Amino acid sequence: MRAILGTTLVAMLVAVSAGAATPTDSGKPAVLAPHDAGPAETTGQKAYRNAYISKTVKKEQEVTKERAWTPDIGATENLHWKRAYKALRIRELAEDDKETSAITRVDAYITKLDQHFFTELTTLAAEAPALLPAPALTAPAKGSSLGVGTAVSIKIAPVAGATHYYCLLWGKEHHMWSNYDPATKQFGATPECTIPAGDAKWAKFESGGANIQIRAEIPEKTKKGVAFNMWTHTAQIPVTITGGAAPAASGAK
Repeated sequence: MRAILGTTLVAMLVAVSAGAATPTDSGKPAVLAPHDAGPAETTGQKAYRNAYISKTVKKEQEVTKERAWTPDIGATENLHWKRAYKALRIRELAEDDKETSAITRVDAYITKLDQHFFTELTTLAAEAPALLPAPALTAPAKGSSLGVGTAVSIKIAPVAGATHYYCLLWGKEHHMWSNYDPATKQFGATPECTIPAGDAKWAKFESGGANIQIRAEIPEKTKKGVAFNMWTHTAQIPVTITGGAAPAASGAK
């Protein structure tokens, strides 16, 4: 166990042991540690990990709010979480072996890791395009009744520059229909999508409240000229499903 901890800590903490202000690794471990055969995660360790994740994700959402998710932001976030999860696991191993000094070093590393991540994320978010408002739904109208087994056309007001439109009908028990095409791995190319009367997914919809969700996809470029696609905000419109199965009793599976 201590051999695992020791060799991995050398690789993980090299960025901070020399007083570096930011992590310097490329996201790949400098040392391949042996297979982790350590004890299972304790309740306290799980709580610590979940608290870190919740805190970090909340701040991440605050920093990137109202900004498009660019390739640079995605790559930076991915690298951060790879490093963070490794550090959290090393911290657990140190706790298992009651290595207080190792825990302190890992905590210092995580602090610098977070500082570096949020500094870089703040810069990238400021450079990213602002999210555009959600498109308008022209049909069906808000509060409309949609009959199970009938053709339903969802019409979106065209958005300048949009290449694809996302349409989704979301019902009770998470039953849904969308215009996503698995063959092309794309949503619809026109601002209108139709749920066919004979669509097999109708059979799973229950009567009651549902909503239609729509958004548009627009080609964009980062400040460095890298092309990517960004989504507008999502509009959600309440509707009612009729003619479906009766809602399941509370607690029923």
